[in-house]
Amino acid sequence: MHVRQTAIALSLAVSGAAAYADDATGCSSHDLTQIDMNVCAYQAFQKQDHALNALYGELVKQEDAAGLKRLQAAQRAWLQFRDLECLYEAPDGGGSIAPQEKATCLAVLTRERIVDLKRVIADKPP
Repeated sequence: MHVRQTAIALSLAVSGAAAYADDATGCSSHDLTQIDMNVCAYQAFQKQDHALNALYGELVKQEDAAGLKRLQAAQRAWLQFRDLECLYEAPDGGGSIAPQEKATCLAVLTRERIVDLKRVIADKPP
């Protein structure tokens, strides 16, 4: 098992469905079916994706033309990396847990990108 897969599995084991908890969606319940867990994992990814898009929008506003081109190229490359990395880490083997594994991978990598972009924003001169 890959290191990131192990970390994801441990995270899920420790926090269970609560890792995706949003009481409004019922994802914190312990009586979830695999379909429910798949949906919750996808919702968790969507939440991270929206946060990333908002942060990216902030950065876009701060860049001059040259910086914007570099940012756009970096983000396109990162998106390709994220998608390929998750295809590698969570290949669709056809099992019922496959969507959860993929969504969890997408959420973890997206969360890491958010941390990276927050660092970039914090390091920018005023």
